[in-house]
Amino acid sequence: MQYEELISSLQQIGKDPSRLIFEDELTGLSNRRFLLNYFEQKVQWDALESSPLSLLMMDLDYFKRINDTHGHHSGDQALTFLARLLKEVAGEQGIPIRYGGDEFMILVPGGPKPAAMDMGKQLRERIHAQPLHLEDRKVDLHLTLSIGVATAPEDAQSGKVLIQKADTALYHAKKSGRDRVANATEIALKEVSVKAALQLLDARHVSSRGEYLAQVSEVLKQFDAGASQVVLVEGASGMGKTTFLEAIRTNLMAGEGYVVRVNGVKQESYRPYYLITNILVNLLNQKEDKGAAAFQSLNTKETAYLAKVLPQLQGPVELRIAEDEVIKRQGIFNTITKFVYQVLDSQPLVVLIDDIQLADEATLMVLRRLILRRGVPIFICGTCTELKPVAEEEQATPIERFYADQKLDLAIMKITLAPLTASDIETFLKTLFPQLSAPPNFEQTLAEATKGNPLFLSEILRKLVLDQKLLLVGQQWTIEPLEDGYLPQSLDDIVNQKISTLDEDSQRLLAQASTFGEDVSLSYLAGSSDTVESKVLEFIDQAAALGLLSSDFQLNDETIRFVGKKVLEIAYSGIREDRRQELHERVGAYQEQLYKKRMIPSPSTVAYHFKRSANKEKAKIYEDLKVSQETKLFNPQEALSYKVEAPGEGGSDTPLDPGSLSYVPTVIRALLTAVRNIKLYSSESRAAANANLELAHALNKVLAGNQRLSIVRVKQALLVNGQRITDVSEYKFVMAGFLEFLDKCQLQGLAFSQGLSDQELKATLEGFAHARPEQISVGYWDEFVAQRSLSHVHLRQARSFRRALATSAFATATAPETAPAEVEAAGLHFSRTTQEPTELRLPEATPVPTVAEAEPPEAAVAPDLVEKAPEQTVDELIATLPQRVNDLLLTGSSARIQRILSRLFDGFAGQEQSVRDKVIEVCRTTLKGLPLGFQQEFSKLLADPMLGAFGEELDAKSFSELAGLIHQVGCSVIQFADYLLASRLLTALTARFKQLGQAKDPKMPVLAKVLERKLDPGTQRLLTEDLKSSDPTRQQNAAQVLGSLGAVTVPILIEAIRKEPDMRVRQIAAGLLREIGVPSAKAYKRELGLELPATERVRLLEVGDTVTKAIKTEVAYAMGDSHAEVRGAAAHLAERLNDKQLTQVLLQYAEHDDAAIAVDAIKCLGNLKPPGLGEALIPVLNSAKEPERLAACCQALGQIGDIEAIGTLAGVLSPNGFLFFRKRWHPDVRAAAALALGQMTDPLATQVLTAVVNDRDPRVRQIARTAVKK
Repeated sequence: MQYEELISSLQQIGKDPSRLIFEDELTGLSNRRFLLNYFEQKVQWDALESSPLSLLMMDLDYFKRINDTHGHHSGDQALTFLARLLKEVAGEQGIPIRYGGDEFMILVPGGPKPAAMDMGKQLRERIHAQPLHLEDRKVDLHLTLSIGVATAPEDAQSGKVLIQKADTALYHAKKSGRDRVANATEIALKEVSVKAALQLLDARHVSSRGEYLAQVSEVLKQFDAGASQVVLVEGASGMGKTTFLEAIRTNLMAGEGYVVRVNGVKQESYRPYYLITNILVNLLNQKEDKGAAAFQSLNTKETAYLAKVLPQLQGPVELRIAEDEVIKRQGIFNTITKFVYQVLDSQPLVVLIDDIQLADEATLMVLRRLILRRGVPIFICGTCTELKPVAEEEQATPIERFYADQKLDLAIMKITLAPLTASDIETFLKTLFPQLSAPPNFEQTLAEATKGNPLFLSEILRKLVLDQKLLLVGQQWTIEPLEDGYLPQSLDDIVNQKISTLDEDSQRLLAQASTFGEDVSLSYLAGSSDTVESKVLEFIDQAAALGLLSSDFQLNDETIRFVGKKVLEIAYSGIREDRRQELHERVGAYQEQLYKKRMIPSPSTVAYHFKRSANKEKAKIYEDLKVSQETKLFNPQEALSYKVEAPGEGGSDTPLDPGSLSYVPTVIRALLTAVRNIKLYSSESRAAANANLELAHALNKVLAGNQRLSIVRVKQALLVNGQRITDVSEYKFVMAGFLEFLDKCQLQGLAFSQGLSDQELKATLEGFAHARPEQISVGYWDEFVAQRSLSHVHLRQARSFRRALATSAFATATAPETAPAEVEAAGLHFSRTTQEPTELRLPEATPVPTVAEAEPPEAAVAPDLVEKAPEQTVDELIATLPQRVNDLLLTGSSARIQRILSRLFDGFAGQEQSVRDKVIEVCRTTLKGLPLGFQQEFSKLLADPMLGAFGEELDAKSFSELAGLIHQVGCSVIQFADYLLASRLLTALTARFKQLGQAKDPKMPVLAKVLERKLDPGTQRLLTEDLKSSDPTRQQNAAQVLGSLGAVTVPILIEAIRKEPDMRVRQIAAGLLREIGVPSAKAYKRELGLELPATERVRLLEVGDTVTKAIKTEVAYAMGDSHAEVRGAAAHLAERLNDKQLTQVLLQYAEHDDAAIAVDAIKCLGNLKPPGLGEALIPVLNSAKEPERLAACCQALGQIGDIEAIGTLAGVLSPNGFLFFRKRWHPDVRAAAALALGQMTDPLATQVLTAVVNDRDPRVRQIARTAVKK
């Protein structure tokens, strides 16, 4: 079999290839599978700015009525009719798609939003103009469409979100009356709050597991350092184990290596190697060549072994092995282990296993062997039900036996998820719905009702949203008070109620899905139920909307998953026993056919279903076949004694002869010296040229009799042409430097081959000398070699896996750097230590030539003896610190700087005043004297010792100096965008300031002076630009720093509010001002009183109540402003404040000489509806003359519905000039009076309007007639 075919067949495991079509059966349009595959394969989501991608999502209005009234045949005609229209309107530009049921789409690659909106409008016009004629019914149907339009990247940056946004727009179109086109960009959140809340719940499952995630983060730090780790997360059903695992996967930061997510499968019945097979398939799909190179590396026997667990590898002729069964089983195990290593190619591996209690023992043993080989770090995290102690071996599950046997050897960590507390629930709700307003003790009520079950909680929240008990009121999410007995008693009640709302066909498909287990592919479900795919998709969408199922698209098929195992249990237990047997037999027969076609690798799933059916004969046949096959594959007792060759041993290089091997230390020494000289001088200097010649001479010595010299690091040992070095004597003086060199260049090894030219060698050395760790990304050295055509140089990049969990709940501390490696006496093995290393001092002219500290190339060969250097005094450390820090930063020796600083600050408070002053001053001098690029690194190293000393310092002078240094360092790292460190340092100052203030400590004024230091203009600009950025991360970082600086940032924040048009930025700045307190409020009010441009005053007013509520005077002043936009902003602010004193001021403004000011005041009063407003406005209505003021009074009276005003309004409507003394009212005023009466529900108001139903003013006439009809 060709490897392309093999990979393709492996990808089809769990799918029915006959069902993987890209065309809808009924309409001939592209289907959902096509769309999702297009998103996955064809769209570059980060490159759509110049060529946007639009999506129109639509469905036929009242389609169910067509089916119910005219039958499903007529419904199908309507769908095909719409499909034809879509093809015509889409033309060459768009791709029409049937998404499922009556939902259709047009995908418009390269189509901007206006073009997509025009296409939607054109489609509506066409369907209006062309009714559907039902020939068999002799009737014409006039159809309408609701259409939602979304565009990437304007509305979304992924396919999933683009569909969500188009769906939300469609929802809005239907909610607004149907038969319209809605633009996703123009929809207010309040108008689609139910849809938005459901999407929030779907995207952010209940977790609130910060303490547990922090534990995993600590384990990942050890994994990052190269140590394999195993974590088991146990918990009862519904405790959120799957969500917890997904949180780990989602928050793993990008890095090299592989991340694999798999599930334990109950139907596999612990079949040997099934889970490692799934892991392998996942790995192969992540590789660029899909694993072809790894397959090609297998010999015939290994291929035969691997084919025992991957039948797709077998081909038409079975590869037979004439060996004893015990040897064969070991061969299978060893081959699988070796093959996984070849696929990994030295890269780290993260394996996340949901339901690891269903893992087979063979997989667990393979994972154990991979960890014990220690070739690459492996992180395994599995979720499981509660692990029980192993009492009887036969009754224990594989994972229980594995944990009991291996928990010490593999240092397995076990985490038990506890029920959510009221505090956990409160944290989650505030994260999901910021500033949520809920009834008192609501979180405690939920905790008691759900017993802390996250799944139950999630379902209750969904119910609250759907029942509109959780809704958006203004800008705030609000949970209304719940009546007694509202909350469901159990999760079963909720799920069963949801299932009951499904129609008969959908309930049948749900039962079929539950028969497969927790997840099933779309193709399997459609194939086993013999249902057209569009009907299955319609069911999936309905079940997903109810919160029963979710779906995920991978490799041309959707995987349908129950939202929780408990939901699966409830759905499955609701099926009658005889119906269950029938369903299992149906699925068993379906999978039997797939097994016979070799589309299923094992009979285990077939046996599982037949055993649960009434067909006992088939059950026995497949169970016997399963047992027979599994016995030949694996024996757990034997597996414990299997030995697998360690990675890196034996390579393909020909071993060096003893003479050449003895010359390798000289090569290494010359290499380090050459790199060092290029760094110190330049590649054109005499010193560098001489060093290059020495290295070339040394290499020629070795390559004269060998095709190639290869030096590879394996852990803390070296392989030279595949030989592990055992004679340490020749290497001990170069080994520490060489391993340090490899670390800095992020190399695992290097090789030179015959034919190496001087130009190639020089280019390679320059690359080593100038490489910076932060520049070395994935494939850096491969690209370096290719760009310079270095055909005789081979560089193998080290595989790092820098990952940490990126949530606020995770620790952010950096692991300490390791000390340089030291040669152990017993052999060439090296260990790293965090203790202060022994410094080596050599007799003159005999240095150890390392990259960091080697002497010039003319120096003699190092001697055999080294001496321990005496420990420096504090005064000596202070005297040498600036130069020493600079030198150590040049060589990347941060750990040594850390140890020096620890010594300087150790017992700082107990040292003499003069020593403390010197330490602070030398740190300040060192920081100032360092090149700009090194200042941030030194600041990081200085932070902990400095803060520790600050917390203990009692002397006022030293306290002041330390505070000044901390402030200086905190402000300096802002220019490097190290906001985390800046916030940490500056927050320490402000926190201590508050403590001193509470204690009335005399050092408080000293610290106040430090905190009052103004930021330099450059730093201010950086913070302001980040705050104004549209990048939420940059905004958050800037906000953290500004919040930690205290009152000194008030002018910056006020300036940001004045100048920034983006409301979100102004709200952030206003929130920071509020946190500062009284000083910011005073400055803000002072700013409002200045003669600023109108636009800036508007911006200040728009967020005024966020800063402080005590701005009544300023709002009152602004209500009299000559600019309408300023008055409008003040009015909105007054409405939000709703203050009694302000109301009195507004009533005075209602009689202002300037009619425009009066009108704005009256409108504001109408919105506020204060008591007694009618009594106050009626005199204004009787005395004023300006039509606009009079009309505003009428409108306000209508808003408050004051029946006392009916007589006055009736007077306005009386015919003009009936008596000579009657006031003549402007037509606009009469229309406003009529509208005000129309808003009132009192019969007297209706009676007044009845008298004017034939009024000569058409506006009055229309309002009156409408009111009378009601």
